[in-house]
Amino acid sequence: VQFAAAYTHAITEDFSNAPDEATSTNTKDLSGQPLYNAPRWTTFLGLESDLPWGARFNPTAGVDWQYRSATFGTVERGLGSEIQGYSLVNLRFGIADAARKWRLEALLRNALDEDYLIAVGSLYGIGNYGATVGEPRRFELSLVRSL
Repeated sequence: VQFAAAYTHAITEDFSNAPDEATSTNTKDLSGQPLYNAPRWTTFLGLESDLPWGARFNPTAGVDWQYRSATFGTVERGLGSEIQGYSLVNLRFGIADAARKWRLEALLRNALDEDYLIAVGSLYGIGNYGATVGEPRRFELSLVRSL
């Protein structure tokens, strides 16, 4: 079992002249507001288990879950810059020979095919945003040989 959690309480102390997308001026007061690109919660839980299957092979199976809470992607915290919270699930299965000379591993990333953004940035001034989209569901298969 693997577990990690981070709680962030990052606050902008004094930002009384923040950009305001409604007026295109620097008159928005973000003092005391959460800092951009600082999600309140980030967590991870991973479970892996060896599966009983005789003496010749060592199979394993695992699941990983990660969560990131909502945050704003830009300093002015504009309406279009919010990154919604999301959670992802990855599934994995592996099998190795008893001597661990080779291992076949299958991984299903974003198993629930969650749509999510990982970053938002300003484009062309206040109120125009571009985003980086997270990976869709993806299957990977690898064979590793140890020397």
